[in-house]
Amino acid sequence: MLILAGIFSFIVSLAIFVVILSVLVLFHELGHFLLARRAGIRVEEFAFGFPPRIWTIKKGETNYTINAIPVGGYVKMYGENLEDYGKNTPQSKRAFWAKSKIARTLVIVAGVVFNFLLAIICFSVVYSIVGIPVETGKIEIAAVLPNSPAEKAGLLPGDVLDSINNINLSSLAPTEALNSFSTEISARKGQLVDIVVERKNDNPCLNNNDNEQLAENIICQNGKIFISVTPRADFPAGEGPTGVAISAGVENIHYPIWQMPFRGAKQGFLEAIGWGKQIIDSLKMMVSDIVVKGTAPQDVGGPIVIFQVTSQVAKTGIVNTLQLLGILSINLAIINILPIPALDGGRLVFIIYELVTGRRPKPEIENWVNSVGFSLLILLIIVISVNDLNRLLDFGSLFSQFKSILPF
Repeated sequence: MLILAGIFSFIVSLAIFVVILSVLVLFHELGHFLLARRAGIRVEEFAFGFPPRIWTIKKGETNYTINAIPVGGYVKMYGENLEDYGKNTPQSKRAFWAKSKIARTLVIVAGVVFNFLLAIICFSVVYSIVGIPVETGKIEIAAVLPNSPAEKAGLLPGDVLDSINNINLSSLAPTEALNSFSTEISARKGQLVDIVVERKNDNPCLNNNDNEQLAENIICQNGKIFISVTPRADFPAGEGPTGVAISAGVENIHYPIWQMPFRGAKQGFLEAIGWGKQIIDSLKMMVSDIVVKGTAPQDVGGPIVIFQVTSQVAKTGIVNTLQLLGILSINLAIINILPIPALDGGRLVFIIYELVTGRRPKPEIENWVNSVGFSLLILLIIVISVNDLNRLLDFGSLFSQFKSILPF
């Protein structure tokens, strides 16, 4: 029974992975397809996956195809290769290379734009469901480390900091309050520090009298909790004197139902931009490590890691799955626009070359560059996949890292 359950779980996970990958690829290729049709380019094939071919149907002048290897897709346009463009046929005016540089550029970047649109849609739905994050202006304890002074004193994640040593934190701006808390803790190592917090859930002081002592270092007053903590002078790296992580409080607000789609769309757009910046920064750091330090990135994952993360995230519900789909869509968009042969960015390089030199590149050079680029990409995927297999036993830590970035 355990073996059957494992096989069933794997099949379900594989199905979810294929669905997510299909949505990513189809949305990307749909962008190319629609803009090509809009530009008057003849689209010969709209395919999901790579050959061998499983199924195809022809509607109008386009073959719609499903291939056996579900790791990509493509839109085949007439005259996409320069050597085809040179042929004198009745369809020559509808060739890709016969169109203006602006039209060709729009067709190429359409896939990237559509991936950003997909991410915005995913994030918008997520925020429409969970609410719009709004800063409360309060400072909260985000985490309490085990066996730390904060845990021993009775502080809990979610506690809102009201004051520290009679410094009213709630009246300060979030940044100033954070700095005041850190400064006071650093200056009082080895000494008792009085902290007043408001507890949202299971507050023991709601039903107790003022000045009632609940424990040796916990007193109630006006429904708030007075706790004495002794910051440690010597502490493990990364834990700090008290062993707490604090942050500006954020609350998810649900507005009237008719407003949520619009507010969700705005927040989804900001989320997509934020993830775009973060992914670009990560790429810059990766390139810097390779070029400057000569070290290969250890946290780059391929299809196997994406499959594993997708499987685990799907178990946590539709909200986190949509969040992951949006992140993957942004990642696909940015990777595709890089000036790498065989990708959209590589094709843009040829248009830029034409713009700068005033002449089209030679067909044999274009074909050679794209062929070499595609071969290198396949080789890179194989190398990354082998590396993924070597890290299978460490997957738990990879998933934990991903969970830590989810806002829900």
